[in-house]
Amino acid sequence: MENTNTQTNEHAKAHNTMRNVLIALVLVGFTTISFLAYKNPQLLTASLTGGADSSSVTKDIYISADYKAEAGDSGYIEIKAGKDMEDLSDLKVTLSAPTSQLTISSVHTDNCSPNCLLGSATFTTDFTSSPGDYEIDFNFAKIATVNDNDPLFRLLVATDSSLNSGNTIPITLKTAAGDSTITDKTSTRTPTFEDGLITIGTTTATDLCKNITVPTYSTCDPVTGKWTCNKGYDTAYNCTACSIGYSGYPTCTLSLLADIKGMVLTLDDETLQSFDATELDKAWTSAYIMLNSTQSAGALLTVESNPITVPTCTDVFALTEKALVECMVSDPNGDGTLTDGLAALIESVPGVNINTYPNVPGLLKLTSTTGNADDSLEGILSSSGEVLVLPGMDYTLTLTPTASYKTRIVGKNGANTDVTVVELKYDDVTWVPQPTDRLDATALKGGLLEKGAKTGKTPLYTALSLTDGSTLDSINRLTIDVPSAPTIEYLRRIGTNPVQKGGRINLSVKIYDEETISDIKDIRVSLVSTLQTTYTTIKNDASAVWFTAIPHFTEVSEADGGTQTTTSTTDTSTTSSNSTTTSTTSTPTIYNYKIYSIPVDIPQDENLINGNYKLVLEVSDTKNNVAPGLMDLAIGASASGDVDGNGSVSMLDVIKAFQIANGISATQTELQAADLNNDGNVTMLDVIILFKQIN
Repeated sequence: MENTNTQTNEHAKAHNTMRNVLIALVLVGFTTISFLAYKNPQLLTASLTGGADSSSVTKDIYISADYKAEAGDSGYIEIKAGKDMEDLSDLKVTLSAPTSQLTISSVHTDNCSPNCLLGSATFTTDFTSSPGDYEIDFNFAKIATVNDNDPLFRLLVATDSSLNSGNTIPITLKTAAGDSTITDKTSTRTPTFEDGLITIGTTTATDLCKNITVPTYSTCDPVTGKWTCNKGYDTAYNCTACSIGYSGYPTCTLSLLADIKGMVLTLDDETLQSFDATELDKAWTSAYIMLNSTQSAGALLTVESNPITVPTCTDVFALTEKALVECMVSDPNGDGTLTDGLAALIESVPGVNINTYPNVPGLLKLTSTTGNADDSLEGILSSSGEVLVLPGMDYTLTLTPTASYKTRIVGKNGANTDVTVVELKYDDVTWVPQPTDRLDATALKGGLLEKGAKTGKTPLYTALSLTDGSTLDSINRLTIDVPSAPTIEYLRRIGTNPVQKGGRINLSVKIYDEETISDIKDIRVSLVSTLQTTYTTIKNDASAVWFTAIPHFTEVSEADGGTQTTTSTTDTSTTSSNSTTTSTTSTPTIYNYKIYSIPVDIPQDENLINGNYKLVLEVSDTKNNVAPGLMDLAIGASASGDVDGNGSVSMLDVIKAFQIANGISATQTELQAADLNNDGNVTMLDVIILFKQIN
């Protein structure tokens, strides 16, 4: 009888365990579905809180409703007829939108609701002739009847990822003569337009910002709970003061940046001082001179050993600061003689050509007559801070694997009363590299240039959003060349068994190169005790403690290899004082890759205590390029069950372990925490063990 009761109890326990596991699986399924639903919101969904989607609209064309979107979203918006039109035979529309906030990539004439009236019409577009203007020119014979509220066509638009919640983006009709026309039975006329708005919304996920104190003039990410100051507010003062270039707290509106007409992108003096003579010659093949104000008059310039004094304007008709500086450059006496201005004096120097910019008073560009590197303009000197001299950087800058380069952005105001030089911060502007994967995006946002993942050349320039909604691009562009060298695409550990001092682990590393990867000459592995999280910051961490691990070079085996194809973008530009033309082409690039298995011995060092470390892998080639890889590694740790790393073990960890067991990717730390039976894999057995632990 006692045995029977024991068996019954065991069956009951097994039944309860199975029931609880099934409940856990249902919760996992629900959580997964909810997660996917959150991660895939409907983009640019029309809201019913605004717009003019009714028969009372008397405009010719209009956006059918206001739209709501998340920053960085893309989707369709519809353009409708705003009134009845008879025998419509032509339609040309030029829409305008701020390019710093919105990109219109294409026009569509199908799949409207219920259907686009111009579904069979051919059309041409021009999205590049003028920043912010999107020209659509339809070509059709005749449409007999166009009723009020008929959908005409759709636009595919994308919002900028840096926008804040509550920002609104207007889309308007450009009404200059000839830009937008409608031809119908009665006449050819310029249409009117009901402005459309896209409003940046907020996420509907669990709002972590509710648990922290968020500054008034900031935006908090509800997913991460991290806040950032709104544009114009200073992070150093918790958004309670204006950033440089902004004034009038608490409004913090643009001040110095309001009237900028031109920008020059270059490198700072400290970076230039690190250049060797050959690089300096290339950097100074061209140069920019900026006059800060009328106080620049009388300053001494030395151009290729030729002394030049900046003229004083004596033209009595030049009354404004802008006019005074313009006459200093071109005609100081106001008598029509253009040989005594600063531009003519500089151009008289042998070997120097000069360009002026009509819309940017006091800005001059100097170039050598041949453009050869040995015709450097490095000999340009200024005796006054009122005259700024900058290298033009009109050459290809090759990024070495060990150096970073700090950029400098200088703006030039052009209002009648303000022609000063303005030093811009890196976050005042938008950085435009093409393509981005050749430069380190995080470093770029900090005003530094560092190597990215891919090789090749990248033209880089900056864009500034002006108060009128337009965008100003830098006058010049830097061309960045990332040379071919081994690059680590990923670094992983094979297995999840606990790592002990004196033990061995196996690494799997995928290395690729545009040319070849057969020239690898050395592999170095280190364990580092540090709070830093990137290769560059770890290398610069003076408090980091390094331990040398031993890779067995002779035992390295090749697990896989071959080629992979990606698409690279080549951007070529021609810039003059009056215009800029851009040509962009896409060509496939083939990369060779190999996947290696690398055995590594963990050092037996008394100072290597159990804990969390960064494993740093450095692969070098015969050209002394170093490709770094980085991963987390715990020494002496067994499976904790704390899979999500929040410091406690709960049902959330069971769900996370279940997801990993079913193939969802995970970090090395998550894998090790979930491998409860220490067999080197995460399976449903580990899920059941973990579930029993918390019950």
